[in-house]
Amino acid sequence: MNVPSFTYHRPGTVEEAGALLASLPGEVAVLAGGTEMLVELKSGKRRLDHLVSLDALEQLREIRADGGGLFLGALVTVGALSRSETVSARLQELVEVAGVFAARQVGNRATIGCNIAAAVPSAYFPPILIVLHGS
Repeated sequence: MNVPSFTYHRPGTVEEAGALLASLPGEVAVLAGGTEMLVELKSGKRRLDHLVSLDALEQLREIRADGGGLFLGALVTVGALSRSETVSARLQELVEVAGVFAARQVGNRATIGCNIAAAVPSAYFPPILIVLHGS
């Protein structure tokens, strides 16, 4: 099935993305990795007027030590998480979960933020983040 037509936006900053999302009319969705959104669009479960890609927002890909824990930006991919020395040194459990997450190709696109926000029953990261007291 073909993806229905919509207007594609690619803001360059977080501020621009926020302003754009606040101003767009109709059905608007945010695209992070695309692994969930593309399935919904192709299957016809979702129709959009506007799709806002966060792909250019590098600051949302940040992984860093934060006190005794970690900060993971919403656009950190499962692949980046699994290869991160910072994560491995602090929370090996996250690396282990990332290691069993789908195929490598999917993991290299799928974002932690979407895995949490999509609220699908099969999501890998919400349970381990709850157990690890993530916030």
